[in-house]
Amino acid sequence: MRAIDVTEFLVSDTLMKIKVLIWQEDDVWCASVSALPGCHTWGESYEHLLEMLEDAIGGWLEVASEREAFS
Repeated sequence: MRAIDVTEFLVSDTLMKIKVLIWQEDDVWCASVSALPGCHTWGESYEHLLEMLEDAIGGWLEVASEREAFS
């Protein structure tokens, strides 16, 4: 089962709406953020997945910001 979800995340004190592809595979919840290449994560439950997504998105944006600073 695959679903696209538009979810709000609080990242670095900024509320962001991000489209996320979420699916369940063998008792594991998986997610991919197509707007952020390479941003994927998983969780043991839907709630855990949302926590992991916040971390993954925050980490992706932090690394992108650092790379931009060195360009």
